[in-house]
This record gives sequence, structure tokens and C-alpha cells, in this order.
Amino acid sequence: MQDIRWKTDVGSASDNLPDVFGTMQRARVRFDLDNQDRALVPQFGAHLTAQAGYLFNTVQSANAPQFTIQTSFAHQIDKNLLILSLDSGTMLHRNIAQPFRFTLGGPLRLSASAIDEYRGTDYFFLSPLFLRRVATLPAPLGQSIYVGGGYEAGQIYAPDASTITRQDVYFGIFAETPLGVITLTPAIGTDDHRKLTFTLGKFF
Repeated sequence: MQDIRWKTDVGSASDNLPDVFGTMQRARVRFDLDNQDRALVPQFGAHLTAQAGYLFNTVQSANAPQFTIQTSFAHQIDKNLLILSLDSGTMLHRNIAQPFRFTLGGPLRLSASAIDEYRGTDYFFLSPLFLRRVATLPAPLGQSIYVGGGYEAGQIYAPDASTITRQDVYFGIFAETPLGVITLTPAIGTDDHRKLTFTLGKFF
């Protein structure tokens, strides 16, 4: 159960989005399968997270089922590493208030777009990433430094908005450290989107 106080302070004149004040309830079950060898930049294995839930008694929203699946696969060839990620989710096109919708946009989630720029009730996201190890840091500073690049494609839909499809490419430096993975990646996308992103934390 959650209590929401959602108020648009910037952009309300153009977006005409209503403020949302009230509660929501959700019941869900989750399944995790993880046989990847590392928590930061995996060298091999698969990670699958699947969820099924139901959103009910939610302010300004119809009751709705929720299904999501998130997967990543890693495969190493010598100093090269290929990681493939695929995410998708659906609320079966139900009309759900903005705070409870799926989002796309931001680092490694359509990197050339702003964080959570796109909101909807149904989405998919695909991202293959190629990395090459160029250095190994001495302990305890970290493990490996990579250079590489990836492609991202995503689509998101809502019953009260047009379907949005975005693609981008990104490239840069990826380093494993005691604080997590540091990335510094320029990204160039469709619809004239551009970003230079910096992240610190878990990679996938």
C-alpha cells in the first residue's frame, strides 16, 4: 500500500497532467533466477526476473493486472563481452494514473533521453552491449576497465497517448570499482536526443 502526493510543478501548462493525491494497493508475486557469475559486470550466465501483480483501489486508476519480465544474458569471448538485455511489461492497456505507469528513459534505459521521460502502461526495451577489457585495476581498487558501446530500442504505449518509439547508440568507458560500476557514455538517439551520462552503481 502506498500514499501518493504527485504534483506537477514544471510543464503542467503544456502537458495538462492532473495532480494525483491518494492511495494505491498492489499484490504481487516475483520469481528470480540468477546464475550470472558476478554482481557488477557479469562474464557469463543469465538473470531473469518475472513479476505478476494486481493494482487495485488506486486513485484515478482502473484496477489492472501487471506483468513484467526482465532478462539479461552475458557471454565472454577472450577479452570481449556481449551482454543482451530485454525488458517488457504490460497492464493490458488499462488507464492508470501517471505515478503508477512504467517508465523508460535515462542511463541504460534509453540513454539519450531524460530520466523517466516516457510513461505508459505497456512497454518493451531491448539493448545489446559489446565490451572489451582494456585494463585490470589492482586490488582493492577494482577489477576491470572496459571500453564499448551498445544499441537501445524501446517502445511505450498508454491508452491516452500516442505510441512512442525511440532508439539510440551509446559508447564510452565502463569501470568496476569498490563503489560499483562507473560509466561515462555519450549517447545519440532518434528525435534529436543527445546526452552525456555518468553513472555509479550496479550495472544490470
